[in-house]
Amino acid sequence: KTANYLRSALQNLKASKEDVIVFPTAHLNELKAVAKIYNENSPSFILQLHQFYPPLSDSDKINTNGINVRLNGAFRDVFYKINNKRIRVATVPVPALNKKLSKLSPVKLEQLPIPFLLSGLKNAARNEFAVGFFGDSRKEKGLLKLLVAIPSIVKKFPKLKIVIQIQNPRCFTPKEVKKISYLTNNLKQLANMEFVEGVLSFDDYYKYLTKCSAIIIPYDPGHYKIRLSGVAIECGALGIPVITTGHTWAGNMVKIDKITGTTFSFTNDQKLFEKRLARAINKIIKNETIYRKMARKHDKFLLNNFSAKNYFKKIKLWSH
Repeated sequence: KTANYLRSALQNLKASKEDVIVFPTAHLNELKAVAKIYNENSPSFILQLHQFYPPLSDSDKINTNGINVRLNGAFRDVFYKINNKRIRVATVPVPALNKKLSKLSPVKLEQLPIPFLLSGLKNAARNEFAVGFFGDSRKEKGLLKLLVAIPSIVKKFPKLKIVIQIQNPRCFTPKEVKKISYLTNNLKQLANMEFVEGVLSFDDYYKYLTKCSAIIIPYDPGHYKIRLSGVAIECGALGIPVITTGHTWAGNMVKIDKITGTTFSFTNDQKLFEKRLARAINKIIKNETIYRKMARKHDKFLLNNFSAKNYFKKIKLWSH
């Protein structure tokens, strides 16, 4: 089906051999479609891969037997089919993802940044210490674990403001979806809780984000060791410290001092998760001024590397 859509789109665009078609968020379906329709008269293609695992009905399925074997085989097969100088495949700049996929390819894959519109944005005035959680509500992002942890966090930090975006919870079991709804309804009764539901406009998203003193990014390393965090990039560019899990891309960026924040170890033990998260929050609260000062030094690196200018510079270079 994807190949048919692509073939039709190229015909409608009257795409020629001199054109370049860019897939900014490609996965196996797009790779297979290009492999199927490509011929000597086709335009050039650039396909950017953001992740190894496709969306799953339950994120925990990455731990089941067979899925990694199947995906390795599928990527290897299509990479060899599109081994052509006029078809460039790149990953986002996540070294672990690039290494994993390059091992399956006859050539090392390129790395291509994601452009963010961040220049000119400013932090909002804050009257209280607030932490936030933003983005689409996938299971591997730790939403459910965070919701369960909130009562104990509020008990330890009674003056802490917490803002959480609930946006299309998915990759959960039906039972977990019901639990999210139950917890959300109960937590709304807390005076220091604010829930933002649904998709936010560009302006509203950054309004909420910049009002926070720190952003919680409690991602599962099983997924996010090989996956980029856009929220972490935005926080780094805006000078907002992050509280994230170790052994993830975001955690590694904190470790190598490219994004400011602190890390804690992810665990499936809920009580231990809450204890580690509370410790990390306390560290930011006690040293807020220091973290804020540290965060401001990273904005140039992130603004330059994840800019539209840098993105199109590479696209233009690869197009010749």
